[in-house]
Order: sequence, then structure tokens, then C-alpha cells
Amino acid sequence: MKKYALLLASVAMFCALQSCKKGPADTIRGTAPYQLNNLHDYLVTNDAVNTTDVAFTLGDAGEGDITVVPVNIPAGVTVTPTSITVQTSDSFRFTVTSSLPVSGSYPIKLRCSALYRKDQTFTFNLVSGADLGIPLVGAWTCHDSSSNSFLTGTYSATITRAGPNQVNVNRSGRTIHCHLDGLSGTVITDAISASYSYTAGTGTFTNSRMILDYMTYPDYIRIRSTLTR
Repeated sequence: MKKYALLLASVAMFCALQSCKKGPADTIRGTAPYQLNNLHDYLVTNDAVNTTDVAFTLGDAGEGDITVVPVNIPAGVTVTPTSITVQTSDSFRFTVTSSLPVSGSYPIKLRCSALYRKDQTFTFNLVSGADLGIPLVGAWTCHDSSSNSFLTGTYSATITRAGPNQVNVNRSGRTIHCHLDGLSGTVITDAISASYSYTAGTGTFTNSRMILDYMTYPDYIRIRSTLTR
């Protein structure tokens, strides 16, 4: 009787072990899902041809090749390339080839797939609207404040359009190139040209006020330019 009971227990354990075995696909599918980091909404204009680079990084860089394909592309927008096989990071270029039908938010999905993995999608939005730079064009008054009195003063300034959602702030021999982000009302500055060098900076804007923060190089003296009209 004891031998019979022991035999039954052994058979039951063997069956349980066999039923718990997983193939390679099941094992990989049981691990953590894909992660696409650094995705966020992107602002485009619906009144001009413009390009937007949508960059991303993989949260799990050790899982081999992953194919990423953008889907749900609205009319008037093309994507280059149409798919990417990646291990760490890459980007797609979205080009607005004509006016989008209406202003608004267009959800775009990036579909990820890999061997032995279920497909997974990540969503961001192309937010379409009028060019933010157009209402800013014109004459402004610029007040610079700094710990260096030589860099402090009030000047006449003009703002000109430099591209979709981009403007140049021109004042007293200094040109600050600004990228406008209407999703958060912020400015990223670069290509600051003057008689001496400046680092890139940040800022905020409305249609009647801009605040730009940046520093001189190489002595790193901070300057705040406040523009009003």
C-alpha cells in the first residue's frame, strides 16, 4: 500500500512539473513589457510644411532587436522611415506635407514587436495649430538684467519669424533664436549670436510678454531678457 501511494505521488509530481514547463516564447512573454521612454506630445503647425523628429529610447535595452512601426498617421503627414529595427534609441521624422484638416490633437501609435513577444503600442499626440510665431512678430521693448552692470539695460527689439513655431529676437546686435512650445508656453533658445558667445537657454512666452534666461560663455554670467509691448 505504501509503495502504491508513493508511486501515485511520484506520477502526480511528474505531471505537475511537465505542465509547468514553458517554451522560449512563453518565458519571454512572461518578462516585463516593452518600454519606450522620452515620448511626449509634439506641436506642429497646420499652415506650413514643417518637420518634427520624434525620438525615443528603449527602457529594456538588453532584449534584442525590436521593430517599431508608427500607425494611425493622419492625412497630410508622412513618416520617414516607415519602420525602425532598434536596440537602444532612434527617431522618426514626421513631415506635415500639407495643411492638416483642422487644428486639434492627432494620436499616433508606435507599435513594438519582437521575436517571442506580444505586440505592444505606445501613444503620443501631434498637436496641430496655427504658427505660434506669427502673433509675436513686431516691435518689442527688451530689458536685460544681470549681476554684471555692463549686461544690464533697456533696448528696442524686434521679433521676426524664423520658421514654424520659431522666431528670432533681435536687439542691439544680439539675435536669439527661439523654439516655441505651445503645449507648455515655454521657449528653448539656441544659436544666440552677438559680439561674444552665449549658451543656450530657456524661457516662457505669451503674445505680450517673453522671458528668456541664458548665460554668457565662457564666464557663465546669467542674463534675463524680459520683452514686453
